[in-house]
Amino acid sequence: MMNKTSKKTKKRSKTSILVKNLPFETQKEDLGKLFPDAAEILLPPSRTIALIKYDHAVDAKRAYQRQNYKRFKHVPLYLEWAPLDSQLSKGATPVSSTTVAASTTGQVSKEVQAN
Repeated sequence: MMNKTSKKTKKRSKTSILVKNLPFETQKEDLGKLFPDAAEILLPPSRTIALIKYDHAVDAKRAYQRQNYKRFKHVPLYLEWAPLDSQLSKGATPVSSTTVAASTTGQVSKEVQAN
């Protein structure tokens, strides 16, 4: 029997980070600079939350430790490990770190990796 006060905890990823509290003016290029080793960056149209994916847990942990509660523009970033079943809205655009670094026009090149 489950106690009313007990919470059902979701399993969390060791390679994906949710970045919360992003200012609306956040661009993919900004996130590429903050998370240069990311394998994939997903930023939905709301641009106030992002999903950062890494290939290796050690890289994700390092980024989490470096960026959690750091000031970004005028607000602190809030990071949490993404639930294993996390997906952003259909309007989210996946962007590889190489595309972010190479793109200055905001256009997504063919290097983008889909889920």
